[in-house]
Amino acid sequence: MEIDKNLILSDDGKTLIGIKDKHITTATIPHGMTKIGRGAFAWCSALKSIDIPNSVTEIEEGAFSWCESLESIDIPNSVTQIGWCAFKRCSALKSIDIPNSVTKIESSAFAGCSALKSIDIPNSVTQIGWCTFEGCSALKSIDIPNSVTKIESSAFAGCSVLYL
Repeated sequence: MEIDKNLILSDDGKTLIGIKDKHITTATIPHGMTKIGRGAFAWCSALKSIDIPNSVTEIEEGAFSWCESLESIDIPNSVTQIGWCAFKRCSALKSIDIPNSVTKIESSAFAGCSALKSIDIPNSVTQIGWCTFEGCSALKSIDIPNSVTKIESSAFAGCSVLYL
């Protein structure tokens, strides 16, 4: 099902599964979507901003990978999971607000986000997957709350200026 010329939805209309025009600079996900599907915005290298409604509960694997122009993103409080490689190689991403609703940040979720300078992990997060922040070479500080009981291997590999 196609909602407009760029967004392609699943048959039930709840998952954004793709984008026709990979050269878009902005996108608004329609209210009522519950998932941003696997690779939905992958390789949209000109995408600078996205509006995500509070109906979205899951950002699936690779949803925004290689969106090299994406500078910031506001994840709504409805999202509970950030999938593996969700924002991998978003090299212009400078900041991200992870809401208290997120409990797990999957492996490589922010790997290669070389402009990311700081991140606050909310108390709701209990696990940080392997290579989650690998190659975030500008990452200077991160607050890891006591709620995090597991940090998998290489979660901060290549974060050469990181101070914990």
